[in-house]
Amino acid sequence: MHEILKEFSTPDLVVCSGFIDDFQKDLLGLEKDIYRRMGGVRRMEFRAGRSLAHIAMRLLQFGENPVGMDAKGAPLWPAEVVGSISHNQKECCVALGRKIRFLSVGIDIESPISLDMADSIFDVVCSRLERSKIKKMADSGKKKEVLKIFCMKESVYKCQYPITEKWLDFQDLEIIQQSPVEKIIPFSVRIPNASRPPGLLKNIEGKCRFNKDKVTSIAVLKAGSREFV
Repeated sequence: MHEILKEFSTPDLVVCSGFIDDFQKDLLGLEKDIYRRMGGVRRMEFRAGRSLAHIAMRLLQFGENPVGMDAKGAPLWPAEVVGSISHNQKECCVALGRKIRFLSVGIDIESPISLDMADSIFDVVCSRLERSKIKKMADSGKKKEVLKIFCMKESVYKCQYPITEKWLDFQDLEIIQQSPVEKIIPFSVRIPNASRPPGLLKNIEGKCRFNKDKVTSIAVLKAGSREFV
């Protein structure tokens, strides 16, 4: 059974998730050819992502259409929508928005990490300002915060890439978190160094949800917000 993530969804944006094992549904058209070229776990992830994407399309009243794949492995969405797919070890989530309302969306889902893992990625993932805040936290808060920032930045990267086609370093972005509202953390994005790399999109905004099982983040760029640093 799929879950609609109501905290992230609007009339023009559907965010849904489900367990990978539960969404091994029939594929459509060219999706079958892509599937046959895959192997192992990647096959199950692909099928789950497309199955949830079909559900999201129906919920937006677009009907079911095949979702292709470009040479770099990114989804190729039907003309009327923008979307993003993410997986962790057990679950898959899909964000799908109407193109008349959104230029791009990005979603990321991550499983909890250990303190050792948080320590190992701390300097890579977090900016100097983010690190200064996290260092004041207890160990339990530190690993949650590092994972949240990682997930937020991944969703931002996936939101901006279809438009800019730029590969970003974690240090190219800084997350500005706002006060949580019922476990949802709104955030915006700051570019610490506008000259590295040039051409990053401004006005990306997002939301993040953290619980004991996973952290999920969505970033969106609304129509009319295509402004570059």
